Amino acid sequence: MRRRQWLTAAAAAPLAGVAWQGVRAAEPIVLGAVHAMSGPLAVSEWVFAEALQMAVDEVNEQGGVLGRPLQLELRNSDSNDALASAHAETLFSGQQAAAVFGGWASETRQAITAQAEAVNGLYFYPGTNEDAVFSQHAVYGSAPLPLMMPFAVRYLLRNYGGLSVRWVLLGMESGFSAAMHDQLRASLAARGVPPEAIMERRVPYGFDAFDELVVQSVQHGHNARPVVISSLEGIAALRWFRALSGAGLSAQDLPVFGVGLSEEELRMHDPSLVMGHMALWSYFHTLGGASAERFRQRWAMHARRRRLPGHTERPLTTDPMEASYLAVWLWAKAATRAGSIAAPAVRAALPGVALAAPSGATVRMSRINHCLQRPLMVGRARRDGLFDVVARSDD
Repeated sequence: MRRRQWLTAAAAAPLAGVAWQGVRAAEPIVLGAVHAMSGPLAVSEWVFAEALQMAVDEVNEQGGVLGRPLQLELRNSDSNDALASAHAETLFSGQQAAAVFGGWASETRQAITAQAEAVNGLYFYPGTNEDAVFSQHAVYGSAPLPLMMPFAVRYLLRNYGGLSVRWVLLGMESGFSAAMHDQLRASLAARGVPPEAIMERRVPYGFDAFDELVVQSVQHGHNARPVVISSLEGIAALRWFRALSGAGLSAQDLPVFGVGLSEEELRMHDPSLVMGHMALWSYFHTLGGASAERFRQRWAMHARRRRLPGHTERPLTTDPMEASYLAVWLWAKAATRAGSIAAPAVRAALPGVALAAPSGATVRMSRINHCLQRPLMVGRARRDGLFDVVARSDD
């Protein structure tokens, strides 16, 4: 089955968690999911929904939560924030979802968070929060930007020429990219980088004139090698790397440090297009250790069972997939601790909850900002489209 056909079929019907023998007779607990199964963000998001389903199936295999099975109800946002908001409202109010998971773009996160706040609900997001305020009704699956960006800048200054480097900040016309660029400018200034060494460009969704941006980035170097820090998403990231290749530029000529560039996006490329470029995550498919190997094996079994396009032949795991998977287990553990699936009770039980992550790290729910505390890692893309980890925040 081709990916487009599979996405259409998956978006048309809700996903259902397996009701195993020990919990078959009990009324299911509904968990909602809102993800882009079509539109420009589907290239990234469709596997996040499947990672949620895999976690739901595993929780059910182990007896469910409070003696009840979980049932995942997936809704397709079609990469549209207003539709994501409407789906979240229906899941919270109509489906009585105990929690809603999903989203990827920051505007989608904000739309679903608003619905969670309106009903005193609980929302789990697989990415970071760029806002100054952290909602008590949302749980964020990654470290906040004020921790991520200084780590990225320290690594790049240490490995790419120090203060002689020229910088290109490239992102989407989104709140996330704008906030990320603000954090980067502050981190670079704190390290002595002058403002004139920084070029900033943000593009709309659907933008395709990346050839011109490549030329501008090279010119900004002024005979020095510029470094690009990118928060391009979905199809935009694919088009950017194609433009670099079309200009004959490799990672040696114009290195790109991607925030949001995962193995799933890389499989859409000729791997030679991205070889040597970098990404910032808390999990990579190539991580060693028993926990990572178990996660890869479980995903491969899930992909074969559900005949997931691309992953049946070559199963890949990514950071947002780990974050999505952990979110379900985080909710399950907090609900068990609370002895209730009511959102206020689960929310009160969340701070301090710890999980053994597929990355091999023990991750914890922050008691301060509702972020899941995960280690940061820099990966360098290989010829096969995977990443070698070259730096860690816990080293």
